[in-house]
Amino acid sequence: MDRKDVRITYAAARVNKGLLQKDAAKQLNISEKTLIGYESGKVIPQWDRHKEMSALYEIPEEMLCSPRKS
Repeated sequence: MDRKDVRITYAAARVNKGLLQKDAAKQLNISEKTLIGYESGKVIPQWDRHKEMSALYEIPEEMLCSPRKS
């Protein structure tokens, strides 16, 4: 499997970085409710926010994603 085929959800990336939702939200200057929306897939972040999350979690932008809806 190529690295480009691997996807990591926002929540998994945050947990792997060792951050609580409240701490990640504070560092991103957003509400915890907004972060929960991103992590649940109910809200899709703007590209700039996606890039900020990628930098915070130290995950390449192309690997970071919202959860799949079933």
